Amino acid sequence: MRYSPLLCLLISLNLHAEPRYALVIGNAAYPPKQDNINDLGDLNNPRNDAEDIAALLKQHGFTLIDHRGRNRPLLDASKAQMDEAVDKLLANVRRNSNSEVWFYFSGHGVYLQDLQRPADSANYLLPVGVNFTADDPAKIKAHAVNAHNIKERIETSTPTAKLMIIDACRDKLTLKENKGFLGGDEFRPMNPINGMMVIHATLHSYSAWGNEKTRNSRFTDKLLVTLRNNTHETLPLVMGQAIQAVVKDNQNYPPTHQQYPMTEGLFFNKVCLGECLGAAELGVADFQVSPNVASGGEAKQALSHSQETPEIANGYISYLQDMALKILPIVLGGIIFLVLIAVFRATQRKYAEIKAKAEKAARLKAEQEAKIQAGKIAAEQKAKAEKERKAQEEAARLKAELEAKIQAEKIAAEQKAKAEKERKAREEAARLKAEQEAKIQAEKIAAEQKAKAEKERKAQEEAARLKTEQEAKIQAEKIAAEQKAKAEKERKAREEAARLKAEQEARVRAEKAKKGCQETSIDGRYLAYNDGTVWDKQTGLMWMRCELGQTWNTQTGCCEGEAATMYWETACEQKGDGFADYEDWRIPTIEELKTLVDKSQHGAKIHPQAFPDCSSWGFWSSSPYAYGSSNAWGMYFFSGDGSYSNRKHYLHVRLVRGGQ
Repeated sequence: MRYSPLLCLLISLNLHAEPRYALVIGNAAYPPKQDNINDLGDLNNPRNDAEDIAALLKQHGFTLIDHRGRNRPLLDASKAQMDEAVDKLLANVRRNSNSEVWFYFSGHGVYLQDLQRPADSANYLLPVGVNFTADDPAKIKAHAVNAHNIKERIETSTPTAKLMIIDACRDKLTLKENKGFLGGDEFRPMNPINGMMVIHATLHSYSAWGNEKTRNSRFTDKLLVTLRNNTHETLPLVMGQAIQAVVKDNQNYPPTHQQYPMTEGLFFNKVCLGECLGAAELGVADFQVSPNVASGGEAKQALSHSQETPEIANGYISYLQDMALKILPIVLGGIIFLVLIAVFRATQRKYAEIKAKAEKAARLKAEQEAKIQAGKIAAEQKAKAEKERKAQEEAARLKAELEAKIQAEKIAAEQKAKAEKERKAREEAARLKAEQEAKIQAEKIAAEQKAKAEKERKAQEEAARLKTEQEAKIQAEKIAAEQKAKAEKERKAREEAARLKAEQEARVRAEKAKKGCQETSIDGRYLAYNDGTVWDKQTGLMWMRCELGQTWNTQTGCCEGEAATMYWETACEQKGDGFADYEDWRIPTIEELKTLVDKSQHGAKIHPQAFPDCSSWGFWSSSPYAYGSSNAWGMYFFSGDGSYSNRKHYLHVRLVRGGQ
């Protein structure tokens, strides 16, 4: 389709002449999670989310507002900073009624239900620097930011377009009923009106998920891509495409991590991130809800909560039809608009010349008046200085006379004080001499007594030393004899243990040789046999190489079939059914299972040749849990650690014989 040059000019000038403001918040540095102190923790993505959203908005003419009015995002903000930033955002909006305003938040959020005043129930955005716990929901109301209040303040303002985007993680805090409040980890709809839209990262019954492997959260990642690729399309359509992308991405996550974004409200005007193209260029189809969003599977479930109804889509179509009927008046109005601009600029230039001449005349008059006033002030200052000089000379004379009188009185007083001081010094010298003589005599007597006492002390210490040395010698001889006997006993015990271990190894090998079993040594510790058993030379225990439910294949040397899982009571009843011609199979203790752990292995922490195809999940032991009769100990080979589990859980079983 061809366009007239004037129409192309008008479209090219449609570059968001109205001011655009945005408050972008990313809170990530929450206090560390601690039991009974703080139920939350820091987040990976919000700072990146806020920085990337802010950068995109600045590219498209937005002025960012933070708590100090600087053109940048607000990161890791306190409640006071968030409240101040909202005030500054709305102050800018009030000064520019034809502006466009966006609010974006990424961080922790929670819904708080006020049981005493239900009308005060609201969604809250959590600031950093405060510890929040599930036991104190009243603290949230006092120290968090009420998202509904922000929505209502933006909603009642005058901008031509109002948008609120909340990407709040809600899976960290489940509030309990306490002090008249009840809450949970789900946001509630905010029901915007008056030409405002609210975008939630997920439905109120789901969590909004971050992503440790990527820079942005799952929702903001798709939102950024969609906004960058569709800057000339209307925001309701762009948001629908972002929702489609998030819902489609759910197939990469388990059912417990599904996420379904939702929208609320609608715009009264046509709003785009970049320059909105004309109706003829977009076409009616651009304003229709995508079929992939409006029907089918998870996407239908996600958008069923949105207020993008068919009536809104029909409204967009009517809007385009009206635009087609009004295109001619717009063209004529554009010509008049350009003429008015030329007249206005000429008037501005003439007014500037007149204003410059008036300012120059006023400046010259002010300089003349200032010169006259300066001469008058100089004369007054000279007279005042002469008067002050004479007053200072008179004050100096009186001061000198007073100081001379005071000095004479001071000398007389000093001479009298000196004579009195000398008299007291003579008396003090006589007293000190007498005290010194008495002190010398006392010290002489004390020295004689001290020498006598020291002599007696040394005699007592020598006697005690000799006694202690004798007792120490006797004790050392006794300890040496005991250590020698103990060492001999331990040596015999080691020799006996080695003999028994050698006999046991010989007996096991003899049994297996008698049965015609083929023996394989593994790492010098295990003796593996082709009848499906393995003997641990280190512990003297014989193990089944396969888990219960599996079958040993002699030809392939592997365990075949699916391993069985069972309750703890059932596991304790297993006897091996005469496996490998032995009738004394049993379930191992937790300490016996720990001897199989080899944390140097990848995957299951157990020797892969001695125990092929081992499951990395839990294995029951016969050891009950001492602090709960409903639990028992199990070994989890994916980590190589033991842990207790409920006896009604299904775990694997590997039988053992010998030991105990």
